[in-house]
Amino acid sequence: VDGSPDAIASLKTRGIFTATSAQAPDQIAQQAVQLGIQVLNHQKLQKNDFKIPVNLVTQSNVNSYKGWHV
Repeated sequence: VDGSPDAIASLKTRGIFTATSAQAPDQIAQQAVQLGIQVLNHQKLQKNDFKIPVNLVTQSNVNSYKGWHV
């Protein structure tokens, strides 16, 4: 569930999750602000889809995942 703290805890205890895709809310917000500034400055956006990479966190690599906090 987006690499949330609850999902990570479940992975560590080998609960109901076997993996979670970890989005990076800080990177999403940063990209949104940058695009918003471009729009406010009447700059043409170079493309209409923007991708922020995600990481797959599994029971095998969960201990190396730094995570995000609410």
